[in-house]
Amino acid sequence: IQPEMKGFIEIGKVIKRLANRATGINGKVYPIEAPSGVNLPYVVYRRQSTQVDSCKDADGCGVSATVEVTLLSDSYDRSVALAENLNDSLEGNHVLDDIGNVSISLMDSSEDKVGDIYAQYFTYRIYID
Repeated sequence: IQPEMKGFIEIGKVIKRLANRATGINGKVYPIEAPSGVNLPYVVYRRQSTQVDSCKDADGCGVSATVEVTLLSDSYDRSVALAENLNDSLEGNHVLDDIGNVSISLMDSSEDKVGDIYAQYFTYRIYID
């Protein structure tokens, strides 16, 4: 793997690791779609876009990405409480030993009800340096 592409591949690791720190998520964080039979609540994430910074040497390259994160729950109040915990775990500056410096900022959020499931949607901008 080329050094400048490492961050691109690490985006999912970042979301999964930090989202799992949120109280009430209990390790149920999945890329794109949760496995069949997983009980609520859980989190799914999807990378929308990725951009590698141009740089002169590979050590100075950074990667930025836009990621959609969705929290699904069986009650509205629970979805809001978990969403607050999730956002607190994701947003901000982080240092992850095997990845490096990570900055995450919330760009947008919304909510919806689909059948009996309450959804909290977030769009984050992630920068790995």
